Amino acid sequence: MTQKTMGQKKLVESTLLHIAKLVNSISQPYCVFGSASVCLRNLPCGTVSDVDLLTTEQGVSELATTIGAAAKQRESSALFRSSLFLTVQTPFLPVEVMADLKVRAGGKWLAVWPDETDTITVGGSSFVVASLKDQLAFFERFSRPKDIARIAQIKQTLSAR
Repeated sequence: MTQKTMGQKKLVESTLLHIAKLVNSISQPYCVFGSASVCLRNLPCGTVSDVDLLTTEQGVSELATTIGAAAKQRESSALFRSSLFLTVQTPFLPVEVMADLKVRAGGKWLAVWPDETDTITVGGSSFVVASLKDQLAFFERFSRPKDIARIAQIKQTLSAR
């Protein structure tokens, strides 16, 4: 693991520990995904600018109520849309919480939700994280330059198992 990856992992872990009670108190399923989920596995993750969290509309609403914030309907982009969106600010990284995230691929809107998850423990708190196989599928669907850079590393890791 490189110095940069170690530093990014520490930042992600500090963010998750800061919101541990919050995310583990909601009644809905949730899942950490994106570069943060890659970083938690000690794989090169590039620069992590936020922690992405998937959940349901009810999950976003519960989090918003708990922190006294308003969830928003975010305008769709050409690539992504979600029914509700909430940013949770932490002293480390912001946490972007998305309900019912969809990605546009092959002319269709496809749901972004893992078939399989893993539980990763950070500082005594457990977090649900997209499986590496599902995270690979997400990056392949997203196909942004930063996602493409992560695909080969994940494929190499999966083939070594």
